[in-house]
Amino acid sequence: MSLIAIILFVCMPFMAIPVVIVGIIVDRKHSYIYALLLAIIFAIIAYNFRPNETQDLYRYYVEMRTHYSNISFEVFIQELFSNTKVIFKTLQYFIALTQNYNLLPFICTLFGYFISFYMILDCAKEYKLKPSLTVIILFIFVLSFYHINFLSGLAQYLAISIGVLGFYLEYVKNKKKSIYKILYIVSFLIHASMIIIPIIRILLNFDYKKIKKVYLIVLIMYAFLPTIIYQIFNILPGMQTIAQKMNYYLLQGNGISTTFEIVSLLLLVLYIFIFYRTNRKNKLVKNTNLNKYFDFVEMILLLNIFSIFYKDIFLRIFNISILSMLIYIIIYLKNSNKENIILILILCIFSVLIGSVNLNILLANNFGDVFTNITENLFYYFK
Repeated sequence: MSLIAIILFVCMPFMAIPVVIVGIIVDRKHSYIYALLLAIIFAIIAYNFRPNETQDLYRYYVEMRTHYSNISFEVFIQELFSNTKVIFKTLQYFIALTQNYNLLPFICTLFGYFISFYMILDCAKEYKLKPSLTVIILFIFVLSFYHINFLSGLAQYLAISIGVLGFYLEYVKNKKKSIYKILYIVSFLIHASMIIIPIIRILLNFDYKKIKKVYLIVLIMYAFLPTIIYQIFNILPGMQTIAQKMNYYLLQGNGISTTFEIVSLLLLVLYIFIFYRTNRKNKLVKNTNLNKYFDFVEMILLLNIFSIFYKDIFLRIFNISILSMLIYIIIYLKNSNKENIILILILCIFSVLIGSVNLNILLANNFGDVFTNITENLFYYFK
């Protein structure tokens, strides 16, 4: 089945989607291949996306075309020391040398989506989730994930996927090698806002029950007294860049207001309900590492709901919530029963709702041209 999917994918990538879905159901042995094929499809869409002037990707293109393609490697290294996006800027520089600037969104989305699909499919395989439920979980992810910010913003969402991968490998897969802990730092070096990833990882070294009250107090300060948090980061050595971003996102940010943001909030509330409704059962698991992952999920959900007054931060943390919660749900669904079916049904309804809004956002951001090109290619293929 995997060979058929690969051959069909090479001939016409988008026509291979049904075969990939069937492969996920009947051929779990090659789940990594299907994760890669799905990621390449998203990467092709990103490669053909034309951003508008308000989007980060447009700025990245300008930087590569007007700056990075015209400076020496020595000058680039000097600039790198004053930038927190060390890994992402390095990728920008070397892609600028090729003058094929569209490789930037292609590579970032390829890795970001592959990591996301890998975690979902691997966790489903690990916990022997029914193939049909695995496909449903994938659809929930595709429908509810905030794709436009990934495809147009790149850096932060690549950092998100790598950061969650670190928690997944260490606590769900129980990988003990220290090299996996580098992923938390890599996440931060791709985008400074992902400082929350190594911070949460450090907090997990402590007994979460004992620090939960302190964590909640910090979140309350973050939500209602952002000036204090900003001043703390502003005086910390080397944190001025993060403080500047906090000044923009916290002190000048706005609360959620659009349809997508409101529907995202409803879905987040549903995830929180599901977590606290089921976590007591999952806490019976004697796997200490797995319980640490549950603590990570709870900390992310709380951070997300307390970010309701800052829509940009809310939407970015929302993607972490989706990815981490879907892994949590897979673990919980290992024993399927009537209650779980109802839970999945409710999630599907909300996901279809947010998916329809998601599609309208994509179409409003020039994705209609990409889909038109795909359709034209399909017609050409069948001539």
